[in-house]
Amino acid sequence: MPTQPTDAMPNNPFKGPDEAFRLPLGPDPASGSIDVNFSEACSIISRLASTWNSRLGALLSKPDHSPFSVGPGTTICVLVQPAVFGIFHHLAFGALGCTMQYVSLSLSDEVMHAHLCESKCNVILHSGIDDRIKAIKEGFDGEVVRIPEEEHAQQLARGEKSGRAGLAPTWPEPRRPTPALILHSSGTTGAAELFRFSLFWYTIPLPTDDPKVISAAYFSTKADSSSRSPQKHPKLIFSPPFWQSYHSSLLIHLLTATPVTFGYFPDAANLPSNQLVSWAKALDVGSIICVPRFLREISIEEFEKQAEFLGGLHSISLVGGSVDRSMSALFEKYQLRITNLYSSSEFGGGLSAKAAPYTHLHPGPKGPPLVLPISEPDLDGSRQVQLWHALSTSP
Repeated sequence: MPTQPTDAMPNNPFKGPDEAFRLPLGPDPASGSIDVNFSEACSIISRLASTWNSRLGALLSKPDHSPFSVGPGTTICVLVQPAVFGIFHHLAFGALGCTMQYVSLSLSDEVMHAHLCESKCNVILHSGIDDRIKAIKEGFDGEVVRIPEEEHAQQLARGEKSGRAGLAPTWPEPRRPTPALILHSSGTTGAAELFRFSLFWYTIPLPTDDPKVISAAYFSTKADSSSRSPQKHPKLIFSPPFWQSYHSSLLIHLLTATPVTFGYFPDAANLPSNQLVSWAKALDVGSIICVPRFLREISIEEFEKQAEFLGGLHSISLVGGSVDRSMSALFEKYQLRITNLYSSSEFGGGLSAKAAPYTHLHPGPKGPPLVLPISEPDLDGSRQVQLWHALSTSP
């Protein structure tokens, strides 16, 4: 989460033409896209930060009280569909020092209200959820504000490129959000619980604050020399913002000055698997991060047709689900550059596999987790477990 321009937008392309975002223009991959470079993104973000600082300051101030200060201590829950519409708001509120909260719309109204109450959320920022917002409002004590259509990310990009937006204000004074992000667990082995992540959490796996060193650590030499290098072909983040993998990927690409892109869909969890490759081709991506089912549900015949394209990607990261033996064999057969990141939808990847067989997971830099069995062994010897990290190996 950015606290100043050089945190939000890396130093080397801050005033240059390097592409930061590729934004899809419609729900059909054939609708086209619009590119936003780092200079344009900084102008959009600083303008949004100024606008919403005044807007929320007036909205949250109470009579006979001093003006409300928007920043650290202000929690904003973003409920925007498609999620790509709110990418610049995410960065703008982070620049102001606000805590950003994301929840899945698959949660019941009761659970959502409990989470908003627990997080002490001040504002719900919404768009595209008319069927749910009335019920959400009824159990929420804070302010509920709709993002105007002219502030959707694609519209902001068009306005910036046309010059209609005018000069951008100065970047807001750096203030550190505490926490930076509030997400929730998947709830697959129990009730969904809130997770709070500080900025420090995201620095733990970084080898340094030097973008070149970070780039070398995260992108292999094969990626730089491939026909789809990370500098020229964006990474497709095909996961929702209430998953940790969305934010981890976004942060790495901002720090390394490499572009990212997103699908245009209301709910990644229910998106038909046959749309993944269509989006990846239309957006001319160099890498993908997605749940395994998007590849698992592709028929063998279709997989063979798309194998050349998938094999040309310098990275395919799988998160939020398991990879079985048949998938691993298929990836190995077509020599796909797979990284299986297990538990990354919540904590950022406790176990991973970067080489075949992709079912063989290895502990990350935080050390091996504590394993708690929660089921009896199946016929093949496998069983359901929970993975826990001790306080000594966690921030």
